Amino acid sequence: MAEVLRCLYAFNRQLPTARQADARPTVVLSLLTKELRDAVHYEQALKLLGDAYPTDDALNPGVQWLEAEFLSTLMSVGSVREALEELPKSSRLFSSASEWAKALYAEPAQAQALPVPPTDGANATTSARQEHARRLHDVCKAAEFADSGATSAILATEPLINLGKHYANELPNLLMIGAKGAGKTFTFRQLVGVGTWQRFLSKLGFALASTTDAAIFPVLWSDNIEDKPDGEIKLAQGRTLDLIRGDKQLLLGASAVRRLIEEALKSPPDHWEDFWDDLIARQFGLLEGGLRAVNQSLAAHSTRAVFVFDGIEDAFKDANDDHSAEAIRALLRLPNRISELENRCMGTIVFVRADYVQTTIRQNLGQWLQRFQPFRLQWNPESFLRLAFMLSCQAGIHSDQSKSAESLRIEELKIELQRLWGKKLGSEKSKEAHSARWVYTALCDLKGNVQARDLVRFLKFAAELESTRTVQTWPDRLLAPESMRKAIPDCSIEKVNEAKSEIAPLKKWTELLEQQNVRNLKVPFSLEQAKLTPSLLGSLQEIGVIYEDVDGNLGEERLFLPEIYRYGLSFDTSAAGRPRTQALLKKNIGAIPL
Repeated sequence: MAEVLRCLYAFNRQLPTARQADARPTVVLSLLTKELRDAVHYEQALKLLGDAYPTDDALNPGVQWLEAEFLSTLMSVGSVREALEELPKSSRLFSSASEWAKALYAEPAQAQALPVPPTDGANATTSARQEHARRLHDVCKAAEFADSGATSAILATEPLINLGKHYANELPNLLMIGAKGAGKTFTFRQLVGVGTWQRFLSKLGFALASTTDAAIFPVLWSDNIEDKPDGEIKLAQGRTLDLIRGDKQLLLGASAVRRLIEEALKSPPDHWEDFWDDLIARQFGLLEGGLRAVNQSLAAHSTRAVFVFDGIEDAFKDANDDHSAEAIRALLRLPNRISELENRCMGTIVFVRADYVQTTIRQNLGQWLQRFQPFRLQWNPESFLRLAFMLSCQAGIHSDQSKSAESLRIEELKIELQRLWGKKLGSEKSKEAHSARWVYTALCDLKGNVQARDLVRFLKFAAELESTRTVQTWPDRLLAPESMRKAIPDCSIEKVNEAKSEIAPLKKWTELLEQQNVRNLKVPFSLEQAKLTPSLLGSLQEIGVIYEDVDGNLGEERLFLPEIYRYGLSFDTSAAGRPRTQALLKKNIGAIPL
């Protein structure tokens, strides 16, 4: 079979470029049992066949794979009627066969009428497509760094729904852990903007009558949020102090909070727990007594408050620094200290990056992560589609309200999003990848983890490119495949530049590469080639920058980069690296419903 594919490849390379994609071969893999699919031999066979028909695209294999699992009832079929009855029971075979059959008879794409956007005289001659692309770009640019207020829509994802389920009738007291770009600051701003716990849960769809209430008081926040006298931070803090008749003059500004932290890092306190407790108490006019005194003050005025923290990575640039690690560890234990209070009138939500937790919690890390797992900010394929649909609704691409993003089933979302990016990266008859799956694959790491900000950033760049395209070649969608493909390098470059300034291990690695003038590295690469130490490699693996392929029998050169980092780090992909990258993606995200 590999020899047949090599011959096909040699022949098809002689075809005109426009015809090569249509000539891409399809390989049907049938009679697959779970044991065979999990076996090393199956993976090796896929690699051998993939190498026989190489591709320049690290995301799409040269061969189209159609997989069908073994089903004993299909081994003996007596009639066509019986075959038609038994075939749907084999879900993989049936879905592949039905899609293939539908593609054969697919009609040419019809233009989909987009809702007409309001335009002024200057834009009257601009096409609706370009205008919608501009609006999508503006929506995504505002959403990319949580540049939105309490009036903006919030997607009720599973972690947020779990917040309401667990803390509808008691004050929240937890860590919300998430990778960079998972939506920590966005959720923080939503909380601060609405001002109360009850209103926040109401935005998520919980009934007001069945939820407890508390004021939201921000204690630490991201450098991206401007702290003005009439800004969201001071308004939220002031509302809480009004409830206990506190003195607003005692509130600390962002620069004062940062100064206190910097001074404490230079001259560390005996107990960092006391530092954080006193930081809260000080803004309530309490010079001693810490959390207990704050709790008593709240109780005396029949008031409850939730203290929220964000921007830990701005206050502590390097979590590996001993003093910083001690400070962060003490803050992460705040929920424990609050839970010890009698007649508790306070709670806390600490938004923290996952790598900071992994770096600072040195004992029982697994138990720690498991404790807060229901509230971990992470994105699965379904919430990924819901976010894309909500953003396109906000841009006016869909006439539906953004809230319908929470109620549509995943198959309905996939159909609706065809108006945004089409069904495939080509025509329906083509053998190109499905658009939704391709976008997810392009943005995720090699374990299948994807971040909300990367999707927002991707749509921003794709929409910007689309807004300048004057030729309408894809009437069934807003974003042309050309714009989507071109958006990935821009997306990667911006992500890496941003991450280098905020993620210490990545900054350290890029500086090492520059200092030692390392150039022209290709994926896969070795520890030595990339000037990596084992500890630095471990840190980069934890945050999804590097994936080590220990099962591929690749020798020393077994380190891979996901596409979302590869372009920004200026790595190329070797001819052998492309099929292996595809195999890793197939292995780790092959079962996603996209």
